[in-house]
Amino acid sequence: PPPKVCSDIKDSRTCLRSKCPDDTTRNCFWDSTKRMCDCPPPPPKVCSDIKDSRTCLRSKCPDDTTRNCFWDSTKHVCDCTPPPPKVCSDIKDSETCSSSKCPDDATRNCIWDSLKGECSCELPPPPSCSDFTSSATCSSNKCPDDVTRMCRWDSTSHTCSCAPNVCSDIVDAETCSSSKCPDNVKRSCRWDETTNKTNKCDCAPNVCSDIVVASTCRGSKCPDDTTRNCYWDGTKHMCDCTPPPPKVCSDIKDSRTCSSSKCPDDATRSCYWDRTKRMCDCTPPPPKVCSDIKDSRTCLRSKCPDDTTRNCFWDSTKHVCDCTPPPPKVIKDSETCSSSKCPDDATRNCIWDSLKGECSCELPPPPSCSDFTNFGTCSSNKCPDDATRMCRWD
Repeated sequence: PPPKVCSDIKDSRTCLRSKCPDDTTRNCFWDSTKRMCDCPPPPPKVCSDIKDSRTCLRSKCPDDTTRNCFWDSTKHVCDCTPPPPKVCSDIKDSETCSSSKCPDDATRNCIWDSLKGECSCELPPPPSCSDFTSSATCSSNKCPDDVTRMCRWDSTSHTCSCAPNVCSDIVDAETCSSSKCPDNVKRSCRWDETTNKTNKCDCAPNVCSDIVVASTCRGSKCPDDTTRNCYWDGTKHMCDCTPPPPKVCSDIKDSRTCSSSKCPDDATRSCYWDRTKRMCDCTPPPPKVCSDIKDSRTCLRSKCPDDTTRNCFWDSTKHVCDCTPPPPKVIKDSETCSSSKCPDDATRNCIWDSLKGECSCELPPPPSCSDFTNFGTCSSNKCPDDATRMCRWD
């Protein structure tokens, strides 16, 4: 009977001339080791059908002859090399992603997103800031045509533009006058029509030290106080503002200026240098009364400020300076005396003694006999309200 399989053929010559009975697309071959006829295995449909590494490495992928098979030494299987990615997202590892060009645009690079664990193609660079349509995207990007500057979002017009680095980047007067200096936000830009420079917008100084040119310094007012002038300090090589006029003597810091100055708050007095405190002070105002004098020596040498006919004296008990009392007023005529009250007691009248030709103060009458409190005084006095009678002790 005709053979059903190659192994049914028993001699080598017949074997080598025969087709495999069960698959005529293949030829039988003689296996000299086993000394039998056999049918070669069918061609692999995929790389994994190849079981030895040498054959694997010499083979094309049966299902895609543009790719080669490779031997996976870890799994000990034959596999087909992966197809080239059509887009960046086909790449699954960061190293390959970072070293690859975008398959659909070789001018751009693939970039790896470590948060999402995905590969994507970088966005094409926009030609200008105006291509950004949101505040977040605008503010986080540099100007494509000048990477030293950042894009800036305008919340009024909802547009993105390239922010200036310095005031001179601003080319119109209105924007200049309403802007802060980009490199120093504490200062404002100013528009100067008088300058011969191409860029008329520059950064206005806040203080004299912001001015760096000596000639400009000398012709400028202090920006923070236009009543004073800037001056160039040749020692420090910087522009400074002339100090403000002192408000009090202690504002003056050197002894020479102090000694030649009037007190700023009282031009009738002079400043003097206190060597003990090493500071400038104002001479005290002249005392208005003796009690304004605080030391005994000055007190004893002084006249009463409010009455120079009297002298001050030092009250050692109270530790104060006081004015000596005025001398008593002497009344020389009877009419003035009779119409006057006693200076030291206005409840009593002055009385004229026609025998002595003197004015004196009447004695205060005791209210009654009952004011006497002992026998001797009571019995020797007349009744104050009736001099014809005597007081009597009970």
